[in-house]
Amino acid sequence: MQFAGELVPRNCAGFMDIILGLSSFALGTAIYFYSHQYDDYLYDMVGGGAFPRLLAVIFIICGIVIVLEYFMKARKGRPPKARLPEEDTKPEENGGKTQTGGDNRLVIQSAVCILVYLLIMETVGYVVSTFLLSVSLLYLLKIRNWKKLLLYSGVNVAVLYLIFGVLLQVRLSSGSILI
Repeated sequence: MQFAGELVPRNCAGFMDIILGLSSFALGTAIYFYSHQYDDYLYDMVGGGAFPRLLAVIFIICGIVIVLEYFMKARKGRPPKARLPEEDTKPEENGGKTQTGGDNRLVIQSAVCILVYLLIMETVGYVVSTFLLSVSLLYLLKIRNWKKLLLYSGVNVAVLYLIFGVLLQVRLSSGSILI
């Protein structure tokens, strides 16, 4: 049954899964073939297009898995059913209030944090900006214990620095303020 104002009927979550799976497959295929246009540098063992090809293969595999999962569930006679926001919680479980859908504020706040992170990275450097981003995102995720917040952010920065700065030897921004 389709309600006024809905672009997709309530019972076609499976249709959306198929669209997502095919879109992922098509995007992965396009990225895979486009990545062959990158130069294969003589000094680089895997070439310039290796990472995009890896991501493309991941997209293709995810697309195939999504479509196959839909058909496997449909074959068993129970195609996936869309969960409506008002079905997520019962009114008595939520203090008598019904849940009417997602809250986009967290998404927007996270996007703003990432934008600020990108803008300040060249100025304050990778370590400081990544630490501030981690603190702000964890705070948005309702971690209010400052000891945990600072510890998690410090460990996050240390691990990322070890992986990218030490192991992979990526030149990370040191910032223009600290120089």
